[in-house]
Amino acid sequence: MEMPEPRKRPFLHEILPIGLLVGSLDILAAIGLSIAFGNGPVPMLRAIASGAFGPEAFQEQMFYPLMGLAFHYTIALFWTWLFHWAHSILHFPSSPWPLTGIIYGLFVWAVMNLAVLPLSRLPASPMEPGRSIMGILVLIFAVGLPLAYFFRERP
Repeated sequence: MEMPEPRKRPFLHEILPIGLLVGSLDILAAIGLSIAFGNGPVPMLRAIASGAFGPEAFQEQMFYPLMGLAFHYTIALFWTWLFHWAHSILHFPSSPWPLTGIIYGLFVWAVMNLAVLPLSRLPASPMEPGRSIMGILVLIFAVGLPLAYFFRERP
């Protein structure tokens, strides 16, 4: 008698590892850009935490950068789960995976910059075209394309 194959748990076997990968790709790109713009990883992580904690995230305690990192990975896992969920329902059958990844990266950027960040406690700042383009490219290459590749339809 053959034993049935155990059911995979999508969160543990797909969403968690892929979410950690895209979260790592995204944070590494963000750290690189932060250094290029004359800051560093700790101020960038404090800025992420300030979305929830407001100006107090810029105090000297290391709690806030660690919370910024935790928030970052939580958000990456959310976007990974959402892509997995949408893909399992829609199957994105008519488009090649790179196009799906580009569209999803644009979608993530739009939601984060036009809805999430304005509703957060992060101080408002004008949208700069150069930084916006960099942010879009990071989300396409670090989030959208990897998610579309890993969750693509396999023959």
